[in-house]
Amino acid sequence: MDYETEDYRLSVALLVALAFCMYLPMKAAPFVYEDVRWLGSVNQQILWTWPSRALTNYSFQFQSDVYIMFGWPVSPTWFHMLNVGVHLVNSVLLAIIAIPMIGRLGSVFATGIFAIHPLMTEAVSYVADRGDLLLTCCALVALWGLRNGQRGLIVAAVAVILAGWTKEIGVVIIALMLWTCLIYRQHVKLM
Repeated sequence: MDYETEDYRLSVALLVALAFCMYLPMKAAPFVYEDVRWLGSVNQQILWTWPSRALTNYSFQFQSDVYIMFGWPVSPTWFHMLNVGVHLVNSVLLAIIAIPMIGRLGSVFATGIFAIHPLMTEAVSYVADRGDLLLTCCALVALWGLRNGQRGLIVAAVAVILAGWTKEIGVVIIALMLWTCLIYRQHVKLM
């Protein structure tokens, strides 16, 4: 293994660890007004129309059902920690996707900004904003799929559909995929 690759992976791992440490106090955070209001609708039937927030609502229902199944009280701790986990996964996905587009140094810089910038705090700390994190994850997976040939196109198509179920605005992922194909043609392997 060459030193550049090893240094790159170490840099990304350190940034993700730093982001984790920054958001670790969230495990003691309570639900806020929006969280309580959003989670109050957890027991309603999910309508899987497209676009909708069906996947986001399902993630809340599934997490609540796990609590009930084990007889645990519904606690904000694991709701917050799941949001932190999705944010960290998004940071790693960004690092992977950015390498061919802006190089290793640019990728580390972009990952650092994304992982630890204060603008991400609202999406990570409010349980009700999980849809933003899931939408970002779907968009990054779709971009990754565009870079990986014909099999990747299937992954990208599934990610676009899932993005439409995270938030209504998820349909713009289609335009993002087209824009990526036009701008970064040399990095998108469609054939």
